[in-house]
Amino acid sequence: ECHRNGISSERIEKEVVEYTKRLVHNEKFVDYVKMKIGKSIDVTEIENELSSYDKKLKALERNKKNLEKDIDNLLDDDKFANRKRADMNKRLDKIYEDMDSVESERIDCLNRLQAVQEQQLNEKKIYQMLLEFDRIYDKLSMDEQRSVLQSLISEIQLYKKDEIKESKTYIKKIKFAFDIENIGEILDNKGNHVEAVCLLSN
Repeated sequence: ECHRNGISSERIEKEVVEYTKRLVHNEKFVDYVKMKIGKSIDVTEIENELSSYDKKLKALERNKKNLEKDIDNLLDDDKFANRKRADMNKRLDKIYEDMDSVESERIDCLNRLQAVQEQQLNEKKIYQMLLEFDRIYDKLSMDEQRSVLQSLISEIQLYKKDEIKESKTYIKKIKFAFDIENIGEILDNKGNHVEAVCLLSN
C-alpha cells in the first residue's frame, strides 16, 4: 500500500481506473491499440540466423558421415592405415567440436526467438485487456482488479500536496507498462512538478 501526501493507494487506484476508462473511450487510442494487436515484431533476422545454423549442422553431419565411411573403408593391409585412421579421427573430433559449437549458438538463437515471440504475445494480451477494460473491470474481484492494474501500469506521478486543490486531481501522469506515449494531456496536466512516484506493485 502506498501513501504519498496523505493519499491512500485506494484513492489513487480509483483515479487510475477513472482515467483508464476515459482513455479506452478515446477513438485514437482504440485505433492505436488495435494497430498494436495486429502488428507483428519482425523476427526475420533471427529466423535467418537460425536457418544458417541448421544449414551448417546439415553440412557438418554430411561431412561426419563421409569421414566415418572413409575410416571404415580403410584396408588393414594398407601400409599407412593406422596413420590415416589417426589423422581421420582427428578430423572427426574437429567436426564434433564444430557441431557442438553450432548447436550451442543455435540454442541461443532459438531462445532469443522464443523470447521475442513471448514478449509479443504478452503485449497483445495487455492491449486486448485494455480494449476490454471498461467492460470487465467492475466485474472482477478486488484482487483481480489490482492484478489488472499492476499488469497495465508501471508507475504513477502525483501532484504536490499544495497543488492538488488547484488541479482537483491527485495524479499528474500515468506511465503504462507497454509501448505508448504518456497520457498527461488526457489527465489535465498543468505542468506542475512531481512530488513522488507511486508504484502500483508496491
